[in-house]
Amino acid sequence: MPASADHYHLFLSLSVELTGFERVDLEATGLARFYSDKLTELTGGENTDALCAAWQQVEQGCHGDPDQRIALTRSLILNDQRLGPVARNLLVLWYLGQWYPLPNWWYTEYGHQPPPGGPPFVIFKPECYTEGLVWPAAGAHPPGAKPFGYAVWTQPPVEPAI
Repeated sequence: MPASADHYHLFLSLSVELTGFERVDLEATGLARFYSDKLTELTGGENTDALCAAWQQVEQGCHGDPDQRIALTRSLILNDQRLGPVARNLLVLWYLGQWYPLPNWWYTEYGHQPPPGGPPFVIFKPECYTEGLVWPAAGAHPPGAKPFGYAVWTQPPVEPAI
């Protein structure tokens, strides 16, 4: 089920805080809407609603003070038993394009079924790999995918013109 516009805005704003990348960079991956919807699918609407509500509380409570925003993010989200594991997985999702199942106790406590397949649960979309934030963070390109294109290794090298 696609997220509402307000939910999407909060998701992106939280993602900016967690990843350290700007909104335009996250949207340029072409995966922001996909990840927002995937997060809801993997954790349940009630849990993503709670995460967005906590983030909204952080935004309203920090009054533009970056130190206060960091402190509130830690206390209301990252250190929270329900929201912390989801937020940390969201960070991994943005950087690596993978979703690691949450601990079994989390699924039992917060009423959502774990994704099939066991760890790690990879999001099956090629862009998740090629657009992972790990590459620009490291100043690198994803092997075999950029800048020359996906599966470039399957073709013989072109002889340079002399």
